[in-house]
Amino acid sequence: MPLVRVAALCLAVLAFAGGAQAGVLAPAHGATAKLAAPSGLHAFLAGYPSGSTTFPRTPAFAWNPSRGAARYELVLSTDPAFSGNSIAWDDTTVKSPVAAVPIALPWITGTPHSLYARVRAIAASGGVGPWSNSYGFDMRWLDTGIPEALTSPNGMIRWQPIDGATGYQVWFLNADVTDSNGDPTGSSKIFSTATNVADEREYYTFHQPLASGAQWTVLWRVRAVRTVYGALNNALPTVTYGPWSPAYVNYNTAVTIGTFSGLTTIGEPAVTGHDPWKNGFRQTPGFAFDGNTGIYGTASLYRVYIYSDQDCVNPVFKGSIVGSPAYAPRTSGPLALPSDPLKLSKLLVTWVPDSGFLVDAPVTRQDGPQATFAADNGPVEERESQAPATVTPTLITPPTSPSSSSSSSSGSAPPSSSTGATVPTLTGAGAPTGLWDTNWPVGRYYWTVVATRYVIVGGASPHVEYWDEEVPQDVCSDRFGFFGMSSQPAVAANPASGLPYVWGLTTNGKLRAASSARPMVAGPPLVAWQPALGATAYEVQWSKGAYPWRTYGNLYTFSTSTTLPLKPGKWFYRVRGINMTLPSGASTMAWSQKVGVVVAKPKFSVG
Repeated sequence: MPLVRVAALCLAVLAFAGGAQAGVLAPAHGATAKLAAPSGLHAFLAGYPSGSTTFPRTPAFAWNPSRGAARYELVLSTDPAFSGNSIAWDDTTVKSPVAAVPIALPWITGTPHSLYARVRAIAASGGVGPWSNSYGFDMRWLDTGIPEALTSPNGMIRWQPIDGATGYQVWFLNADVTDSNGDPTGSSKIFSTATNVADEREYYTFHQPLASGAQWTVLWRVRAVRTVYGALNNALPTVTYGPWSPAYVNYNTAVTIGTFSGLTTIGEPAVTGHDPWKNGFRQTPGFAFDGNTGIYGTASLYRVYIYSDQDCVNPVFKGSIVGSPAYAPRTSGPLALPSDPLKLSKLLVTWVPDSGFLVDAPVTRQDGPQATFAADNGPVEERESQAPATVTPTLITPPTSPSSSSSSSSGSAPPSSSTGATVPTLTGAGAPTGLWDTNWPVGRYYWTVVATRYVIVGGASPHVEYWDEEVPQDVCSDRFGFFGMSSQPAVAANPASGLPYVWGLTTNGKLRAASSARPMVAGPPLVAWQPALGATAYEVQWSKGAYPWRTYGNLYTFSTSTTLPLKPGKWFYRVRGINMTLPSGASTMAWSQKVGVVVAKPKFSVG
């Protein structure tokens, strides 16, 4: 070979080697060119059809992975151009192509959409790739979000529960609330409840309709309330409530004359897969009864007691005094019964029956604390007057048994912001009006209603007191109703297919939803669940085995999806709601089924 050709060949090899070295040492923008824009960005929510673009709760997001990505940046905006003050959420810590967003997005709709998401890959060197195509979606209560009125007994209203609601506000339009002097103000009444039933105490207490055969009209509206969590980057206002229903009309009749009878329990309606009378009530129901006469005569005020035993010895719930032939607990508190005899006298005016198009109602008291007494000389600690319940989330570290400490890979990985794992101390929205589960139908609650009365005492300085006329134990033998409670578990798997709500990467780098009862994913899985009725937040736990369950870690979230920070191995997880209407220390709900998931090491190259 001629010398000149050998020299040329050597120069070519050196040039190639130099080019390769230059590629390794290129600055971050050199890595940027290697990253492709993620494709297939979309949102999803457990229990909703694939392709949905309108959601009642903040959805989770997924996209096809980008080769070479060490992490991703997910951005949500109210502007498809993603201008500065439109950014609602920006997370640069997403470690896999699935993300749970730990904020409550506002109700917002547009044409074609009002919210937009985009994502881009970030290399280990810090280089960033191009943005994906934007994905548009909207936030709105399911259907119209308006609770539909349901049938109810005299003195009670009831409505269809709304998906995602953690409470309700009820508006009595034709109730005239008094001022501090006990005089009418012309103001209507709005109060809060955690359930889908409410009594009409404002329309009966101190002024029961007495004309037999006549009717009185109650005008009412209701709207759903949700828990709002997290903070939007652009401080866009996020309200807790949905739209008001139209004005519904209830026609009421006079209280039935005679001894107490017909004790009835009523609450959420039967739905597919759940009947309250077969499976237990998921929330504290309402209570209705006929009659107005106790063992000591006719009464115009009443109180409901709930017991864990049929002998009515162990009380678990003491209701507030009402004048209506129905009672349903409220989180906003009881009526402020007047202690001033003059203010009481202003309320003792019976209804005027409806005539023509006249829709009127008597004057009623505002809400507030009240002091009442049991017949056996003890003050009654009414549940509606109690302070809100509190829950302090407790994080669990992996167990220290020999089987769990064999290697560091058996534990959990540090969470990213997409897990939604940071939940502060929880405080209920009002009085803890919930009841414990009873293992219905084996375990059950028993309830009764007793007559109460007002008395004016104090001689020269008179004031009004409120006393039960009857001891519940004395009337329980033939005046009682019963019911059971069974809190709703979070639904962690599709009821139709049995497949868990799990999304993640396959071992060959493809994004997939679960296709088996125990899916295998490469990297942290995103898990989701359908909401549990009454849940304000959720706890997720994971274990190395289904039985016996030994919790290796947990997290809390307001959302209905989260990314589990799991390292490679075989795992099980479970979810339960946290019901802040239950008393402090008893707020946890039923666990979901245990779901198995295998976290595998990826078999594909990410470099």
